[in-house]
Amino acid sequence: MDTEPLASRARPASSNTFATRKVRMAREYYVEATAPDGAKYRIGCFKVRAAAVEWIETRAASWMPEQSNARGESKESSLCSDF
Repeated sequence: MDTEPLASRARPASSNTFATRKVRMAREYYVEATAPDGAKYRIGCFKVRAAAVEWIETRAASWMPEQSNARGESKESSLCSDF
């Protein structure tokens, strides 16, 4: 998995931060949320980076870590190639 952020939106220190990530060896993207305690969560499976960025711009503010399962994968997402 590519670990360089392709796009990110910072939130206040007490909030989550979000960045798009490219799935290794695939043409898919997901959003990586980082909670204030450093926990990371994978959200979505997007065919294009612009869709992941749009998710950050339109839905990130209302996303909560409780929406993810024990493995840190969003319950709303379909699985990407290397999840």
